[in-house]
Amino acid sequence: MKQNPTSYKPTDKLCDIVCSDDAMLQVLNRFEIPLGFGEATVQQVCDKHNVDCATFLCIVNVIHQGTSYIKDETTISITSVIDYLRHSHHYFLNFRLPRIRKKLVKAMEMDANGKIQTLILRSFDEYALEMRHHMDDEDHKLFQYMTELLQGKCRDNYNAMVFAEGHHPLNDSHVEARLSELKNIIIKYYPAEQNNLLLNSALEDIFSCNKELTNHCMIEDVILIPAILKLEKQILNR
Repeated sequence: MKQNPTSYKPTDKLCDIVCSDDAMLQVLNRFEIPLGFGEATVQQVCDKHNVDCATFLCIVNVIHQGTSYIKDETTISITSVIDYLRHSHHYFLNFRLPRIRKKLVKAMEMDANGKIQTLILRSFDEYALEMRHHMDDEDHKLFQYMTELLQGKCRDNYNAMVFAEGHHPLNDSHVEARLSELKNIIIKYYPAEQNNLLLNSALEDIFSCNKELTNHCMIEDVILIPAILKLEKQILNR
């Protein structure tokens, strides 16, 4: 029987964690922790950069172990989780997706089939627009609502379930279908006459970005949503 990975601890060296899983590089970025931390432990690095260590480790371990990780919700800073997700949104919308699009344009600029090029870019832009709608919705509605909950305020006409009913997750069938369409157009139908290293690199970036988004959705599902429900319950039970 396959055992679950061991949970990381405050006394573990941060360099060992990052070297064991490159997905942790994005966690560092979203907590605004720069590289160059030497042999310092997780606790030491978090203290140095004013990062809540319990929240940092919770996110790291959810990515490391998946939904099987048993978290201690009482130690998590909801404010830190919101900040993490805001930084994550900024990364995808203002860095990751624009760079992939730029690489796609560069990879296809020398090829003659303008119809397929247009189709690929349109498919990518539609997928990127879905993500922008999703993330803007969270930034301007959900996170504002959570800030109010942290202040002890609970709305009569709005809660986590109301938000969820009108909010399409990034891993639902509709959004996944757009991503699948984009990959299929490139893989099956792009008429490359020779090996296009740059196009292959862009496709690898799309696959990698999708894995990052999977982790992003998991943080929302495993940490954020339970935190909202817990806050709502605490306020209603007062």
